[in-house]
Amino acid sequence: MPEHTPGPWMHDYIPEVFCSDGHGDDEVRIIARVDPNNVLDLREAVADARLIAAAPDLLAACESALRYIGDDPPADEAPREAWGAWSQLEHVLLAAIAKAQGTEVCRGL
Repeated sequence: MPEHTPGPWMHDYIPEVFCSDGHGDDEVRIIARVDPNNVLDLREAVADARLIAAAPDLLAACESALRYIGDDPPADEAPREAWGAWSQLEHVLLAAIAKAQGTEVCRGL
């Protein structure tokens, strides 16, 4: 699977999501444009652009959290609720990572 465009991703209030090429020459690459005509108001479009711009950071956070909880599951004698919460967190992190990487199983389509 191809990697996403390296971050950091940023947004402006047009709203576009973009990244710099990282070479210091201020060249910008557009990652996404949120069409303000398809949302209720411009604030919603800007919020969507912020969420898209945060995607690489959110993916990295999910991957780090998954590694952390994988290395430190609840103790065998931990209450049942601790295991349930740990299992649910692991499931949510795996689902978010799969969605970001395009490996999720689509149901109901």
